Amino acid sequence: MFTSILDQPFVDLYQFSYPKFGPTWIVQVKDNNKQQPSHSHLKVLIYNNLDGVDGKLYRGEVILALRLMAAQLRRLRFIKHLVAPVLLFSFMGPQHARIIEAFFTGTTLVLRPSRLYDFREKDQAAFRHFAQWYFGKPIGDTMALPESSD
Repeated sequence: MFTSILDQPFVDLYQFSYPKFGPTWIVQVKDNNKQQPSHSHLKVLIYNNLDGVDGKLYRGEVILALRLMAAQLRRLRFIKHLVAPVLLFSFMGPQHARIIEAFFTGTTLVLRPSRLYDFREKDQAAFRHFAQWYFGKPIGDTMALPESSD
């Protein structure tokens, strides 16, 4: 369903050398119709060289989400799409992670983070939660702007 595109046109995702952050794996919906793809969604595994704090998004997470959305919408195959949702799986020290759903409504940047999960304890429920999000299918119409909650 998804295919890796880490070696594709996603450039200039870094700006500063500290704190280190970046993508390690980027996948998008595998679509047989190259001329009129049905989904512009991305799933991205990212790392941050910071300790996680629940309820606080990091600059690297926001920058990567914005740059990936912009890069995806610049691609010719998504010329008719208005939304490029990004699902970030953000890993940080010490062995913490969260999931961030990101999209732009045309007027508002929406970032919906999960709670911070601690994987030092080998929590099977947390791992299952991450796997469900990762293997889940994309939904939503990306050729129309979603309703803003302003």
